[in-house]
Amino acid sequence: MAKIELKEITQVVEDLFLYVKKINLGIAWDYEFIREKSPALSFKQGTVQTLQQYIAGGYDAELPFIVYHKNSVSDTRQTLNITKPLNDLIIIFNKETEANFPNLKFKDMSITPIALEVITTPEDASGIENNVAIYMATYRLIYHKKGRFE
Repeated sequence: MAKIELKEITQVVEDLFLYVKKINLGIAWDYEFIREKSPALSFKQGTVQTLQQYIAGGYDAELPFIVYHKNSVSDTRQTLNITKPLNDLIIIFNKETEANFPNLKFKDMSITPIALEVITTPEDASGIENNVAIYMATYRLIYHKKGRFE
């Protein structure tokens, strides 16, 4: 399998976060850590892995990432609504993929997005403490990195 360079991983994560951060869900975005005050959204990267290696030197890889949503949950309605931004991302990512990525761009022109998709639907990540809960969903970016002979 292809060895993915740290420089590539860093750039893919940075470009993906810049794209996600521009999605207006009415809640501020953070990277890796979630702020104390709610509501809040946080993007946490996973480990990039090669999915497929091609004879021309290119490969397909995936970057899983988690989005956390922290908000007040003092009643059943708020508890049901806490998953809305995470579900909205599923719809947005599906539309972005179907439209061939008009908004997700990479600085490295040899990288092309293939899919943005959900891996796990929203679920509780913290329980309720002081009427605040954190929910999470896992998504993944699949991309193609051109080889020397493509």
